[in-house]
Amino acid sequence: MKKWLTLLSTFALFGCTTQTVEPAESGEEEGVRTESQATIESSEPQEPEEKRISFIGVGDNLIHENVIWAAETPDGSYDFSNMYENIAADVENADLAFLNQETIFAGPDYPYSGYPSFNTPEQLGTNMVDLGFDLINGATNHTLDFGVDGATYALDFWKQYEDVRYTGVFESEEASLEIPTIERDGVTFSFLAYTYGTNGIEPDTNWRVNYFDEEKIRTDVAKAKEVSDVVIVSAHWGDENTYVVNEYQKYYGQLFADLEVDVV
Repeated sequence: MKKWLTLLSTFALFGCTTQTVEPAESGEEEGVRTESQATIESSEPQEPEEKRISFIGVGDNLIHENVIWAAETPDGSYDFSNMYENIAADVENADLAFLNQETIFAGPDYPYSGYPSFNTPEQLGTNMVDLGFDLINGATNHTLDFGVDGATYALDFWKQYEDVRYTGVFESEEASLEIPTIERDGVTFSFLAYTYGTNGIEPDTNWRVNYFDEEKIRTDVAKAKEVSDVVIVSAHWGDENTYVVNEYQKYYGQLFADLEVDVV
């Protein structure tokens, strides 16, 4: 916007002038710049173009059983969209929107359920994409509620949306080493995600889920800075039922700050 305002004001200045320009006494042709003039103009510092990109982040999208019941339609399918009407405009108007999808989409082979093992109907994911969310965290303490099969089903679901970045849980070691990125107005954002644990359920490999690990975080952030302008981290941490920040959060929060992560 700043750049366009400058261009428009310059156009108006030249478009409205009625002053006659006399030829230079030196005999130079009108409109021809000398070498020294061109050098001076090219050496003048250029103001960087201002870009403004809006970002919105939404916390735990935690789908308990009564929420599933409320979303059930007469034909047996699910529609959660009316529950998000009060934030729909904010999400839609943001250039980039993050959602922590707390509960997993383990698929119809398992019963849809709430606490303690959550399996959310995947229609919720479609509703969230329709709302405008494009960054989805998959690394939570509920990622493995239905084991690797449930986590893999969720991965397959999110893969159908090419413009959505879902990360924190992976289908292969190669995928776990990649840095997800997304671009807005020529600016590249990278998206990293970590969880403090998975409720005591162990993954089948050491790369399946991103847990907090200082060495890995340092490596990931360094790689992210090489391929992006802005680094966003989803940190799934903290004690439930309290607003008091624990020592674990302080330690990793300081680490993110030291590594100059842009958004946590």
